[in-house]
Amino acid sequence: MIASNHGYCFGGGLAIALACDIRIASPDAIFALPETCLGLVPGGGGTQRLPRLVGLAKALDLLITGDRIDAAEALRCGLVNWLAIDRNSLERETGELATRIAARPAIAIRYVKEVA
Repeated sequence: MIASNHGYCFGGGLAIALACDIRIASPDAIFALPETCLGLVPGGGGTQRLPRLVGLAKALDLLITGDRIDAAEALRCGLVNWLAIDRNSLERETGELATRIAARPAIAIRYVKEVA
């Protein structure tokens, strides 16, 4: 599954993106899990998946503060796999990646995901 992110990706939206195998973002994307600002604990697996992607220290920073990060920082810390050239090319770049993956033998993709 590929998450294609632009604009605001907060709370549940980020939790959905975290559940995907690959995340692509446009340069205007902004990410946050702001639930603690409201006295809540992030749901949807964010507290488990985020540390696996960005490391415990960065995950705790984002989870506890609820701070927003831009797409460049999300790429730097490993939250997203890459940035699209711009928002207008995001859909095309996501489609190209999906096409490349779909062209590979499905059994290989399934087993790679399973062992990873």
